[in-house]
Amino acid sequence: MKPDKIKKIIEERVVGKIKSDHTPEGHAYLLTSGTRVASVTTKLGACISKPHLIPWALRLAIEYLDPLYINGLITPENKISHHKIASTRYTAERDAAGFWGHSAHSFIEQYLTAEINGTEKPTIPGNNPPVCAAIRSFLKFMAENNIVPIASELLVGSEKLRCAGTLDFICLMDGKLTLIDFKTSNAPDTSGRYSMQLIAYKKMFEEMTGLRIKQGKILMLSKKDDNFSIWDVKDTSNTLCAFKSVSKLYDWLNNGQEKISNKKDKIIL
Repeated sequence: MKPDKIKKIIEERVVGKIKSDHTPEGHAYLLTSGTRVASVTTKLGACISKPHLIPWALRLAIEYLDPLYINGLITPENKISHHKIASTRYTAERDAAGFWGHSAHSFIEQYLTAEINGTEKPTIPGNNPPVCAAIRSFLKFMAENNIVPIASELLVGSEKLRCAGTLDFICLMDGKLTLIDFKTSNAPDTSGRYSMQLIAYKKMFEEMTGLRIKQGKILMLSKKDDNFSIWDVKDTSNTLCAFKSVSKLYDWLNNGQEKISNKKDKIIL
């Protein structure tokens, strides 16, 4: 199918159909029926742990405390305050990484929108090395692959899955309709979160458009240089089943109903 035909279907069946309804508690969306549902990332974040974060946080704490202990700078008076700083050091690193990722995603969205609409592309910001590296990684990916941009930052949702979200990029890659999710995290996808996220987006997009995504890819962008890596998402049926289970678990945990009770029913003789 030609790109213009695909764009027309997306414009008619997807654009404007799902509405954002975010709160401080998490990302949520309104489906076309008016049903309010949590986002794909909210459900995954609540139900799937990130085991790699624990040793990462410990490493940051040790890196802070080691020089202080080695040089005899820890005293009974300042020990508690230094330990508190060490135990919360990961939050600053996490927030910085989140900012870098958001900034890179924002540039990529502007770039793809300009590419799709044929307007002037944004210039690379020069004041943040990690952001610039991620952007250069993306531009290198675009230059080295046969890519025809179709749509970017689409809001999709599903009554069946009871969730919604914003997919990063739909394109023709080597002539195949492709869904690409951008990641700036250095962490490997050992939990399957990335795979489930992409497959959920794929399912929702296909339900709304009637189009079939031929391939799903996760594009890992470096925050150190202009390198990138591409990961194919396989075993889509089992991955979708896994996400459905996560979605149902999240809904059960957050349905507002009591899960246990210490009330004893009266026995009527």
